[in-house]
Amino acid sequence: MLARLVVTIATFLEWAKQSKLLTTADHAAATKEAIESLKSAAGEQKQWLEDANPADQFLATLRHALTAGLAHVRTLNGGIPRSPELLGWTQENTMGDVPTYRSHGPCLGWAAWNEDELYLDVVLGYNTVKKFAGTELALSKQTLLKRLKEETVITRTDEARQRNTIRITAEGHPRNVFCMSLSKLLQLEESPL
Repeated sequence: MLARLVVTIATFLEWAKQSKLLTTADHAAATKEAIESLKSAAGEQKQWLEDANPADQFLATLRHALTAGLAHVRTLNGGIPRSPELLGWTQENTMGDVPTYRSHGPCLGWAAWNEDELYLDVVLGYNTVKKFAGTELALSKQTLLKRLKEETVITRTDEARQRNTIRITAEGHPRNVFCMSLSKLLQLEESPL
């Protein structure tokens, strides 16, 4: 793309020189300035594309939804997960030694700290993250899943069915989920105990 732009500008400036709209000195200066401007713009575009990694955007949006209390995850049996404040829960006023917690927003999936896995619901989890991301995550579900797998965000797949999702039982019901690392999602050095 950059080469095409350089050729287009060079052709235009050569035409301007031959039409006597630019002197030879002005032509050389304009060509040099145009090429430098294009290189600078290309560098900014490269940085923007690197910053726009869909896997990073997906994780950041999911992390934000959980920590901002816009959504939550539960344990596989439907209970309060370990480190609930990181997963969409807030501690309520307690009476005595046992804290109580309240979940916020829809349940997007289930946490299994011992396995360092988050099971994100294929429909509700994906749609909620996509909604919160808005236009920042403008990929189809299949393309996004492919990118998440390439970036090792998705940690387990169903090779027998050739799917990027797996089947689990959560809260007594079979579920199709994306399996991802909890510690990677939450940017933890290790999973808390």
